[in-house]
Amino acid sequence: MQLKANIIRNILVLAFVIGAWTSCDNNNMQMEAPKQKGVLRLHMSSNKEYINIDTRAASALTDWTGFTFTLDNGSGPMPLDIVDGEAIIEAGTYTLTATNAEAANHGYSAPLYTGCTSFTLYPAERKDVVLDLGAPKNSKVTVAFDPSFSAMYTLEYLILTDINNYSETLSSLDDEAYFPAENTTLTYTMKANAIKDTHVQDIPSVSGEISISAGCHTVITLKVNPIDSNLIVIKSGEPHKGEFQ
Repeated sequence: MQLKANIIRNILVLAFVIGAWTSCDNNNMQMEAPKQKGVLRLHMSSNKEYINIDTRAASALTDWTGFTFTLDNGSGPMPLDIVDGEAIIEAGTYTLTATNAEAANHGYSAPLYTGCTSFTLYPAERKDVVLDLGAPKNSKVTVAFDPSFSAMYTLEYLILTDINNYSETLSSLDDEAYFPAENTTLTYTMKANAIKDTHVQDIPSVSGEISISAGCHTVITLKVNPIDSNLIVIKSGEPHKGEFQ
């Protein structure tokens, strides 16, 4: 009788262990089962350069150095690693954002690009997503010299200051300054030195304002008025903007 009871007890214990093991195994299988994924193939394009007109055809952007990418499926942005233009992600509907804000020092040191697009990726799909970044989102400023200026003066400096009191200095044709889109007006301070034997006086430090626009390249051209030898500053594509006193 005792033997029969022990056998029944052992069978019940074994059944319990098997049931518990099976239950845990099923839970593990459910948790570890891979979700269905697809392949995102990203193509980015932009105007590449600053423009002075409203429209310009975009072309493929091949250098993605400094860009960061994020995906948002409604639960908040999450980083996305793209290798050779592709990334494996879960199927779903997303908003993709790309920016090089960090590399461009948020618009102060290089062309700033940022843009986003939405797409839906289905399981096992290879999805081509095109993101047109358009023109840069900040402003570019350079200096140029009219022959009337370079015949009599050399530029010592042209300091540009924005609304955040951030300054950039231009002193040659190779210098470039960049300012975020929030800037529409810059204050300039300039000094020029007379070339020897030109019979003109040095231009001491003088100040004024110049307007700029996001996505555009503004050229500040220094020119001498042939009538009174005063200097004037010209913004590219516009009449004389102001006069140096």
